Amino acid sequence: MLSFYTSAQNPLSSSTDIALGRSIHGTGDLAGYYLGFQFDTPITSILYWSLGIEATLNDAPDLPLFYEEPNGNIQNGTLHFVTNGLQLIGGVGFKFINSEKHILGVSLNPLFRYQATSISDRIGTIYPAGTGLPVPVRVIESETPYRTYSVGASLKLKYQYQLNEKWQMGLMGGVQSDTNGDTIFYYGLQIGRKYL
Repeated sequence: MLSFYTSAQNPLSSSTDIALGRSIHGTGDLAGYYLGFQFDTPITSILYWSLGIEATLNDAPDLPLFYEEPNGNIQNGTLHFVTNGLQLIGGVGFKFINSEKHILGVSLNPLFRYQATSISDRIGTIYPAGTGLPVPVRVIESETPYRTYSVGASLKLKYQYQLNEKWQMGLMGGVQSDTNGDTIFYYGLQIGRKYL
């Protein structure tokens, strides 16, 4: 049975929130950061709709590649992968708890995402013994576009504590997936302002 708690002393009010935290792209090999800005406005005391803009920045090095040039200098040929995205979200949320001091809610948010990545489909290294050259040669091939647009959805959970009549602070976390096949997990701190 689903239950919730709401307080009649807590007026219906819109709010804006900014969140900053960590994000994990894919299977966990691309860690990074999450930044979100969201506007919420109530439909009822327990339902609300939201609109926002979010960004993720994730990066990780490939397998290390160091080599010595003929003059004796050591060079770092390691590739560094970066995937970042910017997205618009909008959705509907439900507050399990909506009291004077505490809000606990969940929301489902359709999204439209632009993403750019430096990750290629295949990367190989041919060493001097195979080429006759004095340094390794990288072979990079990709049929997948480096820039993509996709649609998807995110599921978010948030807890907020009301500091005073206007300001609130809390924790948030979520998971999202899109038509590009990307899955992103994120969590962080959130601070917001109510408009009474």
